Amino acid sequence: QGVWCEQDGCVFNTIFCPFCSIPNTCLGVQVMATDSSNVQFLSKILFFADHLEVIDDAESKETALKHKESIDVTNTAVDKSDMYKSIERFTYSAKQQEDSGGWRTTKSKLRLPKRSFPTSKKA
Repeated sequence: QGVWCEQDGCVFNTIFCPFCSIPNTCLGVQVMATDSSNVQFLSKILFFADHLEVIDDAESKETALKHKESIDVTNTAVDKSDMYKSIERFTYSAKQQEDSGGWRTTKSKLRLPKRSFPTSKKA
């Protein structure tokens, strides 16, 4: 489910700020589906740059997103490839563990030896 935007060529869900004092403050969109020209944005969350401030925290080595209290709206032309590169810096991709032996392993299962039960002789 989502909203189809023909101009942007994608289906998106709106993301609202759960911590803001102003209700229904829109922070960005989550792209649910795209046309062929926008596949690189599929399953991405796009934050509105004029609503957030990106801060690099040198001590924690993490990048934090902070909601801007005063919104400075400026109309500047942004190159689409530059925008995509800046989005990619904040994407999450799970680290692959090498030789983890996860549930899709080709190793055979270990089997316990069969126990021999003593036979009872009736006299």
